[in-house]
Amino acid sequence: MGNLSEEFTDKLVKDKEIRSSLRVRSRSFVTKTVDKRLLPDYEGTDWVVDKKHKKSVVLKKPKPHYAMFEDRVWTILARMGFTTLSKPDIKLPYTDDESIPGKQIDIFAADSEP
Repeated sequence: MGNLSEEFTDKLVKDKEIRSSLRVRSRSFVTKTVDKRLLPDYEGTDWVVDKKHKKSVVLKKPKPHYAMFEDRVWTILARMGFTTLSKPDIKLPYTDDESIPGKQIDIFAADSEP
């Protein structure tokens, strides 16, 4: 199960990474940068222009409710001092058999205390 445990640990953030993830996860919206020429493709959607640059624009839209809740719990755990937290879409592996997918968990948190 060595390869599976690597896949799992690759989906974890620690220390300084937690701080940068905390900044993104504590927002109530998601952002996306697109080329200005693609802007008409986003008309009539939830995406709105947040910033304009020379050749691109930054669009934003509200996070879905489930993502807001998950991010709120994640940020609480991060602020409580957990030293290892999950990235989005983490899966808990069951077996080495690649035909059996892992079970998705919303949040994983661990601290360094025994």
